[in-house]
Amino acid sequence: IDTDLGYSGNIQYAIVLQRTNGGDNGNEASSAGEAPFSSFNMANFTIVTNASGNGLRLNSNTAQNLINGVIVSGAECIRWQSSAGNVQLNSILFDCTGGLATAADDAAAATAAFNANANNTQATSSLTSPGGALPGFVNGSAEDGVTAQDPAAIDASLETTDYVGAVDGASDTWWQGWTCGLDATSC
Repeated sequence: IDTDLGYSGNIQYAIVLQRTNGGDNGNEASSAGEAPFSSFNMANFTIVTNASGNGLRLNSNTAQNLINGVIVSGAECIRWQSSAGNVQLNSILFDCTGGLATAADDAAAATAAFNANANNTQATSSLTSPGGALPGFVNGSAEDGVTAQDPAAIDASLETTDYVGAVDGASDTWWQGWTCGLDATSC
């Protein structure tokens, strides 16, 4: 999900599965050097990247509120530039091989945003894959253990949910039938 050039709005129920041998960021948020700057909410999302992909890349002049997410990355969770802007992390499970953020980025800002919400956690993800062929995107026990926040309390156009991530367990099948490749029966 690439948001830039003044994007303003809401995204809810997003699944990002990066291909094995390519890609770079699960969500890259930036704005050009001039107004309008990007400002958006993203709720109930699952981002899974490979070893070269950051979960989030927060570039210049962007403001975003991330609510009820799961970020699993083979790299760092957050690549945060010092000019990123106001970013809020609310009820996010982070599971990243490269850690929350590296010293090459504004690790202090990333850590402060993580610590600003008691419901953010770093833990091993228990996501599963319905068909077994793709990285997991269906919540398991680790995701169920994260206290969710009500997205509608932040923006009334978002739906109320009581779970983190895009897919609330095996019985939540909203994603079936409209996209190809998420399980063995969807193509």
